Order: sequence, then C-alpha cells, then structure tokens
Amino acid sequence: MPKLGLTMTEGTVARWDVAPGSRFQAGDIILVVETDKIAYDVEAPGPGILQEVLVSEGNAVPVGTPIGRWDVGDIKVSLDAPDIEAPAESPPAAAAAETPVTPRRGEGARILATPFARRLARQGGIDLRNLNGTGPKGRIKAADVERATATGRSTIPPPAAAAVTDQSRAAVYSAGVEIDVTALLALNAQINGDLPELHADLTHYIVLAVAKTSDVFREPPVIGLAASGEGGDGTVSVIASADCRTLRSVVAQIASSAAASGAPAPHGTLWIERGLPGISFFAADPPGGWSASLNVGSVRDAFRPDAEGRPVRAALVQIVLTCRAADLDPVSAQRLLRRTRELLETPLLLLAS
Repeated sequence: MPKLGLTMTEGTVARWDVAPGSRFQAGDIILVVETDKIAYDVEAPGPGILQEVLVSEGNAVPVGTPIGRWDVGDIKVSLDAPDIEAPAESPPAAAAAETPVTPRRGEGARILATPFARRLARQGGIDLRNLNGTGPKGRIKAADVERATATGRSTIPPPAAAAVTDQSRAAVYSAGVEIDVTALLALNAQINGDLPELHADLTHYIVLAVAKTSDVFREPPVIGLAASGEGGDGTVSVIASADCRTLRSVVAQIASSAAASGAPAPHGTLWIERGLPGISFFAADPPGGWSASLNVGSVRDAFRPDAEGRPVRAALVQIVLTCRAADLDPVSAQRLLRRTRELLETPLLLLAS
C-alpha cells in the first residue's frame, strides 16, 4: 500500500483493473487506491504481469502492507506520492468536530461520498443526491454508484436549455485500443497446422474474447458477425455468447449460423465487422437494432521495444467500439476493450480461461 500523503496511515483497495495472470504495459492503471481525501490511480512503471492479488477490493490495510505481487523486471518501483494529498472535502474547521450528518436529498445539502465514488458518478452521469449510501453514517461508496450505473438509475438530467445538443452529442460514442497480436497469430498458425479443418482466424479469437467478457453487458450478449467482401457482399452470423466458450465452438457457431447478407437485418447486442485489406482503422455506428459495433482494422507490421529497449517486429491491430449510450455506459465499454486486449495479448490465457 503506497503512502499518498504525509498523514496517511492506511488506504483502501477500491478496484483492481488488472486480473491476476494478465499482462500490462507501462502506464496502464493497475488498481485504484482510496483514502478519505483522494482516489489515486496506481500506474504500471513498465510492462509486466500481475502475479497475485493479496488484498481484495474494498479492504483497508496500513501503509506498506503488500497488496499484490507483480513482475516488472528490474525496474525500481516507488509508488509513494507524498505531494499529491489534497484537502479533504469537509466543512470549515470550526465545524470539523461536529458529528457528520446523514446527507439530505435536496439542493445544497452536503453529500457524504468517497472520492472514488464521486469520480465514478461523474463518469457515469449519476446524481449522488438520489443514492442511499451503504457506508458509515450513510456515506456513498463506489459499490453504490456501480449498482446505480448497472441499473441505469439516478442519472443526472441534462440542463433544459441544452437538452437537444447534449442528447445528440451523447447518443453515440466511440473508444478504441491497439492490440499486439504477435503471439496470438503465431499460436494460431500452430493450431491450424495441427488442426487444418478448424480454419481459425483473428475474428474467431475476437469473438471468443468478447464472449469471455460478457459480464460488462446487462444481459448475456448476442453477437453479430459481418464478413464483407470487396463488393460489399458476404455473410452474416448471429450467435449467443453463451455458445462461444471455446475456440472450436466459436468456429462452429459462426459457420452454422451464417446467412446471406441480403436477409432482413437481425437484432442483437454487439455487431463485429472487419475492415477491408489495407484499412488499419475504421469506425461505424452500430446498425439499427444493435447496441454497439466493434470494428476491426487490418493487421499491420510495426516495431516495438522489448524489455531491454531493442526494437522487435510486432503485429498490431486496432479495434474501435462504438456504442449507443442508452445501452452501454462509457465505463463498461472501456472495460470491455481493456479486457479484450488483455485476452488477445495473452492467447494461452484466452484459450484456457
């Protein structure tokens, strides 16, 4: 547990953003640490792998207590940040000794909430005035906000004067990540060599990764897959994520559900479409009746530094997720992208999980 201020004696693990066994890159957020005064993102000092979580989410431990184990090579790490402690959100000094009052649900009332809960509320558009906190003396915790986000409750209405503009701007949003698929493509070549009848490709692994990240959706997702050709013709497959738990089942489900693209447009959760050869990046709104679209660019060759800083060839692909805000909130969308990247960059974990 890092020391985030001169007066800090303990901190709470608010959230782990990397699962045990997953790889991360320099600058990735590993976890969020929370005190009474701040919520602090602990970033990776270099590429590595999270080996073990020692303190689970929601638990508070003294400064200096081991909360996890990671492998970041020979990088010297110091997570302490004594200069970032901010003033607590508290009443004036004269009233500091008074007993905290359970927040009233009216304009101008003081709301008791942890810093991390406030951050999540801002990101998800949640009005804290409408939430009942489960913490001491009614304090709103991150878990309270996450429950409200999942159920779509207590959203902050946009100002009346800007209602039309805000609604149109927030109706659809996009986010994307770049994924190193070097190890995945090498493993796939070996799999297809041993199982030539399988004919697995990058799309099958993406569907498998999404199916293993289905908990970000409110309900088990229905996945649509468009395999377009140069002339715009192709096939459409619509499959349930619950039927895609292994690579072989993904290949079989896509093949068995394929239908001509001229058929009536289906409906579902996530529409996946690959770009034409040579197009490394593209984004498109989800088709009518679909909550989100995942657009996959072409694989491109590039050079990346290895652990010792030497350039090595890598195969990179960009994926862009475009969502209807009413169907998938921005935090869940980013979790979907991040977890998909983790699984595709560790293909053995993808196949074994």
